[in-house]
Order: sequence, then structure tokens, then C-alpha cells
Amino acid sequence: MSIATDEARKESHSRCLEGFVAPAQFAFQDGYVAGRTASLVDVEIDAAAFTLWQLDNIMKMPGLSEIEMESIWDKLSHIRRADYTARAAQVLDAARQAVTE
Repeated sequence: MSIATDEARKESHSRCLEGFVAPAQFAFQDGYVAGRTASLVDVEIDAAAFTLWQLDNIMKMPGLSEIEMESIWDKLSHIRRADYTARAAQVLDAARQAVTE
């Protein structure tokens, strides 16, 4: 059983105990699994890339605000951003594969 299916069943069971009807339970489970296993989107990858970059650089630039970090990120060269974007996509893809196995 995949992680997504297991999580959906647990959530569906708890909702069923709260008084939701069975058809809604199955619709919720199907929707949950579909969401957990959907293809990656650019916004998701970009957010993960920014987070990876932050983790790599937070100690080099202590005391910067989130807005200042975003400003620096926006000014990075295309090559550096592409590196973080590729790494983020790989990590997110691996996580999605683990969910569906």
C-alpha cells in the first residue's frame, strides 16, 4: 500500500467517525490520493529551490530578513538558480515516488 493510500484511508476513517457519509469518504480518498500523486508544478519546484538555496546560505548571511533573502535569490544568475531548481525537482520527485510505492 502506498503512503498516499494509507494516509487517505486513515483520514477517511477519521472523517467517517465524525459522521461523514460513505460516498463522501470515497470521494475524499480518491481526491487525496490524486493530489498526493499529481505531477509537480513550477511553483512547487521554485519554492523548494528557494528553500534549498536558503539552507545552503543562511549561515553565510546571518540576520537577513525573508524579503532580503528573496531579493538576493531573484538576482542570482540563471545557472545558479537552475542548479537549485534541478536539485529541488529531484528531491520532490523522489518524495512523490515514495508516496506512490
